[in-house]
Amino acid sequence: MARTREFCGPDVAIFSGDDGLTLMMMEESAIKATGVISVMGNVAPGAIAQMVDLARQGKAFEASALEKALRPLFDVITVKTDEQSSFGPVLCRARNPLPLKTLMSLLGMPSSPCRSPLGLMTKQGFERVLGAARTVWAKNPEILQPAADFFKLDLDERLHRPPESWAEILYYKNAY
Repeated sequence: MARTREFCGPDVAIFSGDDGLTLMMMEESAIKATGVISVMGNVAPGAIAQMVDLARQGKAFEASALEKALRPLFDVITVKTDEQSSFGPVLCRARNPLPLKTLMSLLGMPSSPCRSPLGLMTKQGFERVLGAARTVWAKNPEILQPAADFFKLDLDERLHRPPESWAEILYYKNAY
């Protein structure tokens, strides 16, 4: 990205394709990214747009605080878990869009199925996504509240359901 900026100059718009690197790319003087093509913007578009706007305005402290509040969501765009199988331990990676669609589904937002070969989340993977959503809802509910309002969702109820109720989640699998 820095080389692109070096060779193409200041008139070329560079966008982050990784939510978690966006702020760094915007603030890094050798990159000066314009914004982000956001995955998590499907769940929290207002907060993502606000973070980018704050960075563009040079309000680094405020942008950083918002990025910190969003970090649990950014960290589940790809979920890696160590699972046990009949063949021994297996590293499982649930990559975008699987964790995002799982998150949208557990929040009660419309989400279409993933196409093959993406499959299902493991129990541990699902619990990581659920934990991230619970953390954001507990510490910074304003990030998820717009989605709750728009889709008329009770996120507190949804995020604290008993485990057996998660069978409705399309992307969840109990075990290997």
